This record gives sequence, structure tokens and C-alpha cells, in this order.
Amino acid sequence: MEKLCLVTGACGFCGSYMVNLLLERGYKVRATDLEKSERGIHTDIVKKEGVEFIPSDLTKKETLKEVVKDVAYVFHPAAIFSYHQEWEPLYKVNVEGTRNLCEVLVEEGRVEKFINWSTVGVYGLPKPEYLPIREGYTPEPSNIYEKTKYEQEKVVLEFCKKDKLPVIIIRPSPIYGPGNIYGVAQMWLNFAKIPFFIMPKNLPYNMPFVHVKDVCNAALFLAENERRLGQVYNIVDDSNISTYGFFKLFSEVSGKKFITAPDVKNLKVMLAIVKAIVKASVFFLRILTKVIPIPIIIYFRETALYVTAIYGFSNEKLKSLGYKFLYPTVKDGIKETLSWYREKGMMK
Repeated sequence: MEKLCLVTGACGFCGSYMVNLLLERGYKVRATDLEKSERGIHTDIVKKEGVEFIPSDLTKKETLKEVVKDVAYVFHPAAIFSYHQEWEPLYKVNVEGTRNLCEVLVEEGRVEKFINWSTVGVYGLPKPEYLPIREGYTPEPSNIYEKTKYEQEKVVLEFCKKDKLPVIIIRPSPIYGPGNIYGVAQMWLNFAKIPFFIMPKNLPYNMPFVHVKDVCNAALFLAENERRLGQVYNIVDDSNISTYGFFKLFSEVSGKKFITAPDVKNLKVMLAIVKAIVKASVFFLRILTKVIPIPIIIYFRETALYVTAIYGFSNEKLKSLGYKFLYPTVKDGIKETLSWYREKGMMK
């Protein structure tokens, strides 16, 4: 008998890919999202043949009881992903909404696997001496979105320990791929507006990525293969590309000019200056956004932190189970992604 899978946030970026993957693999699929959610480019999910769509609201527990009936696997990417939302709505959906879902799943008592979407953002800005970050590293989230995702992890692990809810947590790095219109997409689309790039080669910064298909494939792989409860997995590709390497790659794929600047001779001094400027800018922008909560200001604040940090996340735990990446590096997926943006008129 085919297993029935539930996908929350099914009309979103990861949710829609998850639905399609499950259909391809022959699973029965039940999709859920807000009844009046913004369908955007994923509107076909609710009408797709083989998909049972039941609207629900994570913040209203009574709407979830029908949704979880008879499900074997639950894939839970539904969340508010935003760096400019206030704490209350983020917490209400990401934390309390997940608690509601866990409660009805325990009451139903049939679920075999519960895959919870988190983020490598829960690690915060890790110290270089601890790189690459493995799943046992103590999280230190640095913004309110990341804090709610860490609180969400605590909730599902609480149910795992107390009620034996078969939880697996995945922590994807920044996700890219055709269909993405926020997060990495906003950053790349803004990069596309820059006429040319100039950068020295010896900057130590780097940028982690993972393709959306690998996030969803890894989620299903873990549902099918991981037997231990309460496990956490980083979902990040092998590239760990330098900031210099990424902008050079982006320039080649987008047809922009890239100039390699001379190496910075006194790198330590330059890095200290950059760090001080970014720190001061972020401090100023945090104050400004409390007075004028404009999303674009908050976006630039988070981008400044992202492109001037040294990251490194281990995916060895996932690969040790036998998972093989469909897109091992960002080089393997950036071309199709930028082509999609061009097709949709989002970039030239």
C-alpha cells in the first residue's frame, strides 16, 4: 500500500518541489497551506493530479486534525521566512504553529517520520576555529528569524523525547533554484543589477549554498533511510565557494565583466576595517529599522553580514548514510536558475 505523505507550506518554494518529488516517487500526497495563501508561481500545486489539497492554518489547531489523518510521512517546510517580520508573528507560526502540528500528530498516532525544516542560520556566525560546523555545534542564532527556527527545533525534539514523535531535523544552507523568489533570489537579482564586479582574490570570505532539489531529495532520503529518532542533518552542498569565486562565477553566467583586483597586502588590517564597517553599518541599520521598519533596509543589513563572513558546514553526516547530491556545487545549478529568472522577466 502506498504511503500517504503530508507536505505543509505546499504552495511555497520548498513545499512545491517536495510535492512534485513525492508524486514522481509514487507516493500518495496530501498538500496543505493557508486557504488564501499567495500561490504565486506555485498555483498549479493545489490543482495537480494526484494531490489532495486541504487548506489549514498552523496557528489554528482545529484546522490540522483532518490534515494529519492517516499520514505516514510529514514534511514540514511551512514557516514565515522573513528578516523584517516582528517577533510575535514569527513565533506564532514557526514555533507555536509547529507545536500545534506536533500535538495533532501525537493524537493521531500514525506518523512514521516527521521531517522538520530548520536552517544552518541557527548556528549564527560561527568562529573560524570551529569550521566546518557539524551538527553537534551549539546554536547561537543571530536574528529573530533564526531564533524562532531554533525554538522550533526545541519544540519538535521535546515531542520526540516525550511522545516518541519520530522527528528528523534538516538544516539547509541558503537555498537556490528555479522558482525561488526570496532569500538567495533577492540577493542574486540585486547582484544582477550591478554593471560589473571588481574584487581581490585573497579575501577569506565564502558563501554556502544548496539546490532546492537536494533539500527535498535529502528530506525524502532521510524519511526512507534514517531509523534513529531526533537526528539533525546539515543539508549543504560541497562547494563552500569563496566570495571571490562566487562573484566570478556569477559574472560568467550572467554575462557581466569581472575584474580581479590586486591582492590586499595587509589583509589582517583590511579585514579588521571591513569587519568594523560592517559591524557599525549593521548596528546603525538595526537602530534605523526599529524606527523605520523598511524591508529593503533589513535585507541589506543581512546581506552585509552574509557576504562578509567565513562559513563552513559539514555534510559528512548526511553523506555517510549514502546520500549523493544531485547538484554537488553551486556551479552545477546556477545557470538553470538565472535562466529561469530571465524567462520570467526578473533579470536581463
